[in-house]
Amino acid sequence: MLSKKSATIEIYKTIILPVILYECDIWSVTLKEEYRLRVSENVLLWRIVGHKRDEVTEEWWRVSSEELHNFFSSPDIVLVINSRRLRWADLCSTYGERRDIYRVLVEKP
Repeated sequence: MLSKKSATIEIYKTIILPVILYECDIWSVTLKEEYRLRVSENVLLWRIVGHKRDEVTEEWWRVSSEELHNFFSSPDIVLVINSRRLRWADLCSTYGERRDIYRVLVEKP
């Protein structure tokens, strides 16, 4: 049986993340939007993980962003968006010049 934290992680990976990244292939993301996506992802992950307690010093500390992504074994959300955009652009580039999507991609509508 899954623990509460493991179940929450699975819910995040299978439901929440796909909803956030829906149709991200065609987004035009600005730096401000990239920052907002990173912050929202980190807030969600921090809520799942919470704070950690050091067993030696018995102090509570907040997990860093790198530790969060290593813990979930997931890349940064902006890297996922960029890789999906590149994959979509590669697919569109294989279309012939008669296709509308190719003309939009190379800015020849």
